[in-house]
Amino acid sequence: MAMSSWDEQPLEFPTSLLNAPKMTRVKTERTLTGDLNGRGVAFYNLVYHPSDSPDPHMGTATFVGQMYFSGEIKGKGKGDIVLSGTGTYDKNGPVCNWESDPKTGTGDLVGLNATGGYKGLQGEDVTLEIKA
Repeated sequence: MAMSSWDEQPLEFPTSLLNAPKMTRVKTERTLTGDLNGRGVAFYNLVYHPSDSPDPHMGTATFVGQMYFSGEIKGKGKGDIVLSGTGTYDKNGPVCNWESDPKTGTGDLVGLNATGGYKGLQGEDVTLEIKA
């Protein structure tokens, strides 16, 4: 999986919530090759955990999000589907587990019931397990 864009913006809170943790919304565009071959657009909400490190990449975070995938899944065919995910981020990169929303499938992906995810930084493998 290769990421072609990353746009992260802070969420704004009322002044009565000034002690809220850092929270952001991210939009990414991705290109997937291999058993998942196509493009994806994902939106994630991240919650950053307090950290004493001046390096933002040494902190930790949790996230939830959804990716719209358009392309081909080996053994299933072509179409579009939404994958919903939850994950964590630390110094080793992200770990995300996702599942498909079968009601969003189009083309050959109508009704697809699948789980999967990814671990590590850009270029790492993505997994997808098709449920019977």
